[in-house]
Amino acid sequence: MTIERGGIENMWGRFDDQKWAEHDVLLGAEKLRGTALYVSTGTGVPGPHETLDNPDLVAHVVRGGPVEAGANFCTRRLDDRLRAVGIPATIVYNPVGVHAWTYWREELAKSWPTLAASLNI
Repeated sequence: MTIERGGIENMWGRFDDQKWAEHDVLLGAEKLRGTALYVSTGTGVPGPHETLDNPDLVAHVVRGGPVEAGANFCTRRLDDRLRAVGIPATIVYNPVGVHAWTYWREELAKSWPTLAASLNI
């Protein structure tokens, strides 16, 4: 099988492969019980890092916006599922933000207390 660069099948093969189901966080939510969870998402709407002097502005808006909107949708589904099975999680919904390293760096700092506690450091 030839897998195209950047294709969705690069993760676990074809979408109908059993490996997809085994890695589906909604189906396997119970596996997360007892794990400290911090999940954050933006909306895909440009935010403070999408300025005219940003050389990656077009890529952030054209590619990062839709990707983050999709991540937001998936995060809401995960939040619903975790609540349904009684698994606590810190879920942060930022009102703006595209899928870009600038936002990831900000969220890493915010998530650090959760990560550090789970690592006992």
